[in-house]
Amino acid sequence: MTVTRLYVMPVIRALVFFAGCALLVMVAMMLPSFRDWAATWGAPTTAAGFSIAAVVDALAFWFGADGVLANLIGNR
Repeated sequence: MTVTRLYVMPVIRALVFFAGCALLVMVAMMLPSFRDWAATWGAPTTAAGFSIAAVVDALAFWFGADGVLANLIGNR
């Protein structure tokens, strides 16, 4: 079975990498607000929202980091 990789331009991967980094920092900066939001909207809803945001941001970071590292090392 052959695995084919989706080709994405290195510039797009670099932009996604930096966007993922920025979004992860923003999620971390919002952690102090967690208590207030949990009191307003409920703890399960707030925890689910933070979890979804962190997972999406981490996937964007990893997608970009994979491309940036592959470009630096020379693997395509």
